[in-house]
Amino acid sequence: MQLNTTKDTKLQSFGFSCIMAIMLLFSSFADAQETEQEQDSTKTTVAFGKILMPNPNSIVSKYTYDPILDRYIYTEKIGDFNVNYPLILTPDEFQKLVLQEKIKEYYKRMADAAAGQKEGSEEDQKNLLPEFYVDSGLFETIFGGNTINVVPQGSVEVDLGILYSRQDNPALSPRNRSNFTFDFDQRISLSLLGKVGTRLQVTANYDTEATFDFQQVVKLEYTPTEDDIIRKIEVGNVNMPLNSSLITGAQSLFGVKTELQFGKTRVTAVFSEQQSQSKSVTAQGGGTIEEFEFFARDYDENRHFFLAHHFRDTYNESLRQYPWINNQGLQITRVEVWVTNRNNQTENVRNIVAFQDLGESEPENIGLNPLGSFVNNPGALPDNGNNKFDPTNIGGAGSYLTSAVRDVTVVENGVTVSVDEGFDYGKLESARKLIQNQDYVLNEELGYISLNQ
Repeated sequence: MQLNTTKDTKLQSFGFSCIMAIMLLFSSFADAQETEQEQDSTKTTVAFGKILMPNPNSIVSKYTYDPILDRYIYTEKIGDFNVNYPLILTPDEFQKLVLQEKIKEYYKRMADAAAGQKEGSEEDQKNLLPEFYVDSGLFETIFGGNTINVVPQGSVEVDLGILYSRQDNPALSPRNRSNFTFDFDQRISLSLLGKVGTRLQVTANYDTEATFDFQQVVKLEYTPTEDDIIRKIEVGNVNMPLNSSLITGAQSLFGVKTELQFGKTRVTAVFSEQQSQSKSVTAQGGGTIEEFEFFARDYDENRHFFLAHHFRDTYNESLRQYPWINNQGLQITRVEVWVTNRNNQTENVRNIVAFQDLGESEPENIGLNPLGSFVNNPGALPDNGNNKFDPTNIGGAGSYLTSAVRDVTVVENGVTVSVDEGFDYGKLESARKLIQNQDYVLNEELGYISLNQ
C-alpha cells in the first residue's frame, strides 16, 4: 500500500511539472509576440505582392443554379473532378458579384480604350459612355428593349483672353487712357445620336458657326413593330419627299410626321412649319438668270417727286384710259429744281426758301395751323394764287409773306403767321440749279419730276 501511494504521488508531481512548463513556454511566446509588435523599425527586405496566375484552359469555371435550394453554385473542375471547394451564393450575393465583375471589366476596357495601346481599342474609343439599363417591363414593352445608348461626336473650342490698350493722349483723363477687357469666344460643333431600346432614336446637330438655321437638326423618331398600325412617328426636323416629278415634296420642315398602314393602304401625314423655300435658277452663258419683281417705288427710291398733292391724288385716275391721259387739260409749262450744292459749283447758285404749301387749295393737304383764311380758292387746280403763300404777291394785299422772306437769315421775320422751320418751310444756301432733260425729266401732264442722278 505504501509503494502504490508513492507511485501516485510521483505521477502527480510529474504532471504538475509538465503543466507548469507548458504555461511558462506559452507565456514566453506571448511576451515575444508582444515584444515584436511593440518594435517600430523600417523593413529593409523586399516585399512581394500576391501573384495570381490565370487558370489553364483545362480548368472549367462556371455558375450553376439549383432551383431546389435557390442557390448559385460556383465550381472549378477538370473534367468531373473539383479543383476547389464549391462556392454557394444566394441570389442577392450572386447579383452583387456579377455587378462588381461587370464594373471592373468596364473600367478596364475604358482605361485600355483611353490609352489606345491594346488591339481593338479603336472601336471602344468611339463611345466612352456606358449603356444605361432600365429594369422595367413596361419600358421594354414600349421601346423594345431596356438599354439607353448615347453616342456624342464633335468638338468644343473656347478662346479666353485679355485685351489691354493704353493711349498716351493728354486730352483724355488718366483713368480713361487705359482699357482692360476680357475676350471670350466659343465654337461648338456637336452631334448626338441616342437610342432607347430598338424603337426610339434621337438625333441632334448643333453648330455655333452654321450658315443657316435649318442646319440645326433636332429629330425624334419612333419605329414600332411591323404589326402595328403606326409604322413611324417623327418629331422635329422632318421632310415630305414625293415620288412624283410634277409635285415636289417639301424639305426642311419642323413638326410631326406619321406613317400609318391599314392593310395594304399606307398613309403619310405631316403637321409642320416650313422653314425653307424653293427657287429655280437658270444658267446661261456662264451665269445665272433669276426672275424677280417688286414695285417701282422700292426700286427708284427718292427719285420721283410729285409737284403737288393734286397730282398724287389723281395719278391713277389720270391713267385709267391710257394712253389718253385724263388730267382735265392741266399742263405744266415751267418749273425750276434746286438741290444742295455738294459739288461746290459756283455757277447758277443762289439762296432759296421753299414753302411746303405753295399752290395747295385743299385744306386737308395743308400743314399750316391754324389755317384761318389761308386758302383763296378751295378745290382749285394747283396754282400759286390758291393761298396766301403766293410768291408772285409777296408784300401785296392779303399775302402772308413780306419782302424780308427773301433773306435766308431772317426768313421767319418775313412770314406774318407762325411757322416752323423744317416743317412749314426750308432754307438752303448756295443751292445748285438742275438742268431739265439732263439732270431731271418733267412730266408736264402728270405733274412729277424724275431725277437722273
